[in-house]
Amino acid sequence: MLGAQTTGGDDEGMDAVTDVTTDGTNTYVVGRVRNTTTGFDWKVLKLDANLTVTWSATYNGNANQDDEAQSVKVDASSNVYVTGWATVTGQGRNFVTRKYNSSGTVQWTSTFNETSEVANDEALTLELDNSGHVLVSGSSFKDGNKDYFTIKYKYTDGSEVWHTRFNSDYNADDVPSNIALDESGNIYVIGTVGKGNGTTTYMMCKYSVKTVYSLVPTDGFSSSGGYV
Repeated sequence: MLGAQTTGGDDEGMDAVTDVTTDGTNTYVVGRVRNTTTGFDWKVLKLDANLTVTWSATYNGNANQDDEAQSVKVDASSNVYVTGWATVTGQGRNFVTRKYNSSGTVQWTSTFNETSEVANDEALTLELDNSGHVLVSGSSFKDGNKDYFTIKYKYTDGSEVWHTRFNSDYNADDVPSNIALDESGNIYVIGTVGKGNGTTTYMMCKYSVKTVYSLVPTDGFSSSGGYV
C-alpha cells in the first residue's frame, strides 16, 4: 500500500463511498458523511498523488435530512461533475447535479423533482458525452412506481437539453444502475425492472437523438412499443 486517507462527518454513522474516478494524477471520491444536525450529507473529495486532500465539498438539502452523492466524472480541464440526491422539504428526494471547477468552486447546480406527487427521485449515475455535456440517469417515482429517468445537461451552465422517462410494461419499480455512450454518441442505460411478482429482470435502453430502443430481456419479455 502506497498511502491511505480517511474522512467523515462530525457524527457517528454509516459513512460511505459510492464512486471514485481519476484524471491520471488526482483522485476524486464521492459519497456521504453523517453530521449532527443535518443527517447524511453528500461529500466530494479531490486527492493529490499522495492522497492529500486538495479540496472537499459538502451538500445539504434544505430539509436537513439525508443527502448522498452517487457518481463522479472529471473532464479534460479538471472540472468535476457530481450527481446524486438531496432531501427537499415538501418534495422528498430530488436529483442534484453539480459542476465544480478544478479548485472546488461550484459552477452550477441543476435539480429535478417530479412535481406530480411527493416522492423520491434519486440520480444514480453520470457520464459525459463527446462534447462534454452531462448525462444523468436515476429513478423517479410517478404513478405508483419508480421509472428510469435520464436527463442531458449542457456542461456550460447546467441547463437541460432533454429528458426522457422509461416505465416497463410490467409497470413496477424500474431502477437504472449505469450509463454509457458509444463513439457515435448513442446512450445506453442499464438497470433492473420489477416484474410485479417480487422478482426483477434487466433492461437496457438505447437512446439516440430521435429514437429510443429497449433490448428484450432473456425471459422473453416483449412489447409492441418500439422494442428491438
